[in-house]
Amino acid sequence: MPKLGFGVFQITKEDCERCVLDAIKVGYRHIDTAQSYFNEEEVENAISKCGLKRFVYHNESMD
Repeated sequence: MPKLGFGVFQITKEDCERCVLDAIKVGYRHIDTAQSYFNEEEVENAISKCGLKRFVYHNESMD
């Protein structure tokens, strides 16, 4: 598991996908998100578009 992750807390839905793609481009391989951030779909879209085959996606559920 990567030691450093990119957190998406307080990133707006409008900016989230681009920010995650930028983070992946510069080398991040761990994206930290949570259901309460309300930007999970945008994170998922970025991960799907990035072209990497292996990725660590950490999602903390509020359950």
